[in-house]
Amino acid sequence: MSNFSPIPSRSLDSQQTSNYGKDTTWVRALYTFVPSEDEDLGFTKGDVITVISRDYKDWWRGRLDGVPGIFPVRMGFFPTNYVVRLVILAL
Repeated sequence: MSNFSPIPSRSLDSQQTSNYGKDTTWVRALYTFVPSEDEDLGFTKGDVITVISRDYKDWWRGRLDGVPGIFPVRMGFFPTNYVVRLVILAL
């Protein structure tokens, strides 16, 4: 299985891409993750997560913005083996 998944930039909400720099990393959930700790980020298969930090090898910190207008933004740690890194292709 590849560590990267190409995705056309139009597939992401314009707000998802415009608020971040060119070095921002997004990942797509391959599986649903149910958090077991308060600081974990729960997500559903297919969710797109913005990576905030990669300080640990197996657990990254990320933000799941969800539907625009829904607050607060969910943030926390998630297992890296549950996601695949997205490569944004400009069209």
